[in-house]
Amino acid sequence: MAWAETGRTRGLLGSLGGLSGGPVYDESGNVRGVIVAESARRGRIYTAAPEAVAEFIKATGADVQGEPPESFSTASYGNQADLARRSLQVVKVACSVED
Repeated sequence: MAWAETGRTRGLLGSLGGLSGGPVYDESGNVRGVIVAESARRGRIYTAAPEAVAEFIKATGADVQGEPPESFSTASYGNQADLARRSLQVVKVACSVED
C-alpha cells in the first residue's frame, strides 16, 4: 500500500526515511501496515500489511530472533529508557492513547 503525506507539524523538515519497520495506524489505533520504503521525491511511504510480513517470514522458514516486545507504562518508561541507553539499544516506541 502507498500512503501520501498530506501535511506536517510546523517546523518538521526532511525525508520520511528511517521509518522502516514502523507501524502505520488507522484512526481507530489499529495497525494497518508496516513501513518498508519511502519516496522522498513524492512524499510517500510504502507499507506491507502485517499479515503479509508474517506469511513471508513463515514461507521462507526464517528464524525469528530476539525477544517479544515489552510493554511499559508512563511509570516504567524512565527505567526502561535508561536500560536501553546503557545497553546501546535502538528502541522503536509506539504510543497508544486510552480514554
